[in-house]
Amino acid sequence: MLLFRSLSLGLLGACCLLLAQRPQTAVVLANPPPQIVVMPASSECALEGEPTIAAPPVTVIDVAPGVSGALVAKMIVLAANERIIAINDAPVHNADLAFANVQVQGHQYLDVAIVNNAGITRRVLVLAP
Repeated sequence: MLLFRSLSLGLLGACCLLLAQRPQTAVVLANPPPQIVVMPASSECALEGEPTIAAPPVTVIDVAPGVSGALVAKMIVLAANERIIAINDAPVHNADLAFANVQVQGHQYLDVAIVNNAGITRRVLVLAP
């Protein structure tokens, strides 16, 4: 009984010592990518008019092989003023119909071109391992 108490107290003391000496952890949050601000050209002054904030030029989405096109379409986030104009450089008139026919298979990618009302184009690259 005395041996058991001594062993238990020794292990408890070792655990407390290890907890007291553990390194401090810091949580670091990655900053979002910088936004590109496009000022409209004006003949009088470049600061007149309302600036337009553009999205980052490329967004990469990594998916599992065999994911359906409908699920890929849900992963691509569009702003209210954006629309899909091309998939793999093929013009698209109806994005939902185009994604319904797409099957992402292993070692393949989809290159999706998106344009907003201001005419600024950004790309979304969908990768499948």
